[in-house]
Amino acid sequence: MPVTICSPLFRRDRIKFLAILLMTCNHIAVIFLKPETLLYAFLTGIGYFTAICMCFFLTEGFAYTRSRLNYGGRLFLFSLLSQPPYMLAFSSQHPDGCSVFQAGSLNMIVTLLLCFLILCIRSAACSTPVRIALISFLFLFSEFCDWGMLAPIFVLLFYESRRRRIQPAYAWLLSCGLILLDSLPEALALSETVLLAVLRLFFTALGPSAAAICCLFLYDGKKERAVSGRIGTYFFYCYYPLHLLLLGLLSRSFRF
Repeated sequence: MPVTICSPLFRRDRIKFLAILLMTCNHIAVIFLKPETLLYAFLTGIGYFTAICMCFFLTEGFAYTRSRLNYGGRLFLFSLLSQPPYMLAFSSQHPDGCSVFQAGSLNMIVTLLLCFLILCIRSAACSTPVRIALISFLFLFSEFCDWGMLAPIFVLLFYESRRRRIQPAYAWLLSCGLILLDSLPEALALSETVLLAVLRLFFTALGPSAAAICCLFLYDGKKERAVSGRIGTYFFYCYYPLHLLLLGLLSRSFRF
């Protein structure tokens, strides 16, 4: 029986469902578990699948969307809707309360919106100095967001790989390497021995490596986007604030 595009090994939406599952594991660990535990390291590590995967699909969406205005509008709307649940869920991570003037205090959809704007500027027909100035401002502003600074780098790497200026595998390798480098200080600070630090870094590498395998080898680009409906798209947007709201409410009663 011939294989049709409706039944590939890993369609885009299947990868995204895996992404939200692993993201939830990451958020459960960050909200409820102590950073010193290996379970925390494992759950956060596999959860890194999601951020890098969403950056990849943002780049794909930018390339294939019929309306960049509508795409950006959705990101803006859900970035606003997600901020109160985000602050509720992660307020315990900030001793003085979750303020937008603290690094990492704006939600991931804000980060994706900034990345989307960076791609718009990168592809716009404007002078190089203006483009560099605007992109630099968005990079700096992303420091106030979840995955700030790193996510814009991932998106630009994936964008340049689409333009064939760098190989896609190199874009993924560099992105995974940046995640490991960013995690190195925490791994060393929380580990009593070198072996434990290496184990933490191994856990950190699991999520991004799995994302690279799925997106490089199990995703078929534009053909797979053709079979994805609006219901699935809005499910992913809505799940983010709703699961944060639930975890935020639970965090008021439970912490391990």
